[in-house]
Amino acid sequence: MGTKTTIYLSDELRKAVKKHVIDTEQSFSEYAEAALWAALKKDAKPRGRKRVKEIQKMHELERTIKKIIG
Repeated sequence: MGTKTTIYLSDELRKAVKKHVIDTEQSFSEYAEAALWAALKKDAKPRGRKRVKEIQKMHELERTIKKIIG
């Protein structure tokens, strides 16, 4: 058993996931954990690392802009 965590999803995504987990007889937690592990594996690959670096650059740019405009 893991640690309880709250995540916020759009209504559309929540409904789609709820339908999927009912159809596949999985718990929401099982599905979310599998999806998160899959995303981490994907990000560990070269193309995924490139995507992560792009996201990091975007966040750094956002922080810089916030500093400039106050």
